[in-house]
Amino acid sequence: MKKIFTRAFVPMLLLTAGSYAHTASAGIIDLSGKDSDGTPNTFIYNESQTGSLDSISFDLNVEHFGGSWGAETRISLTHESGFDIEFEGDTDFGWGTTAGLYNFVGDFAIAGGPANASGVWTVSLYDSFDDTGVDSTFGAGSTVTLNITDVPEPGIIGILGLGLFAMRRRFT
Repeated sequence: MKKIFTRAFVPMLLLTAGSYAHTASAGIIDLSGKDSDGTPNTFIYNESQTGSLDSISFDLNVEHFGGSWGAETRISLTHESGFDIEFEGDTDFGWGTTAGLYNFVGDFAIAGGPANASGVWTVSLYDSFDDTGVDSTFGAGSTVTLNITDVPEPGIIGILGLGLFAMRRRFT
């Protein structure tokens, strides 16, 4: 009897443990060809993946057209829940104060992000100082990625728990 319980219980336990949380497909926001200037270049991104936001990854290629413009570049992400985060060219990316091409690849851990990252995100690209003309352009392949941990449906966990309870009663 114990052998049957172990053969049935262990796989169910492993299935249950694996269902609590896992990294889901990340939401990729494409910035390619978008400009940054004193007036925000704002657009909407709709995320369909349900789960909590754990980190944000960047793969950015940016051309700055004048002195200090790289340091002034800002990226702002605002979720419909009110969560807002902003990244700056000088402090977060280390972009210099001269014209040229700048690259940044990396990620930032997010503490206190939205519990459910799905929904409407407002993305704004702008500069901290409004001067004449476009300051920066995001090149091909420039992306911001929302890394989301999937949260299982409560009903799934309940069903698995009932299955474990029923198996335990059957074999004891």
